[in-house]
Amino acid sequence: MRMKIIKDIPPQLPPNTMCAIDVEIYGMDKNLLHRPNKLDGSPNGTFACATFCITPDTVYIVDSVEQLQQAMQNIKDAVWIFHNAKFDITHLRRWVNIKYHKKVWDTMLIDQILWGGYYDRFSLDDLARRYLDIKLDKSMQSRFEKINFLSEEAIQYACRDCNVTRKIQIEQAKHVRDVDFKIWKTIEM
Repeated sequence: MRMKIIKDIPPQLPPNTMCAIDVEIYGMDKNLLHRPNKLDGSPNGTFACATFCITPDTVYIVDSVEQLQQAMQNIKDAVWIFHNAKFDITHLRRWVNIKYHKKVWDTMLIDQILWGGYYDRFSLDDLARRYLDIKLDKSMQSRFEKINFLSEEAIQYACRDCNVTRKIQIEQAKHVRDVDFKIWKTIEM
């Protein structure tokens, strides 16, 4: 099935709706990826886009901070799905006032809880191969260090990652038990 890309903010979501989110940033220092500021205090990169996937194969993309504020407001009651939530939430807080959000599903951490000891790699590409039997081309990721506009290729890349994150969450949900959520709530959160 072909992915549908909607260049607009996601609709207002009812409570507990699952929504995958991914952020892309221009010009980040690859040695400081998880830091919003460089050592000299200057910003580590600039906002490129945020993508939102509620239903698999349909992705919303916003490419301005003004749109981002409204998009996050529209999904405030949803369950936020990330791959490596620490990265995305840290950077989202540069542009949007995000208070503590209890409803988060981190596909990377959930997979470490489910399969730690069986597997030792938990990148988005690793999970895509495990759950969806697909190989992700991540070469565009490093190109965001050098570009400052969203080409069609960059849009496809950003939307694909968000779509894959949502699909992985659906597959993970088939394996998660109550005890796994207890670990998630008491240790990881």
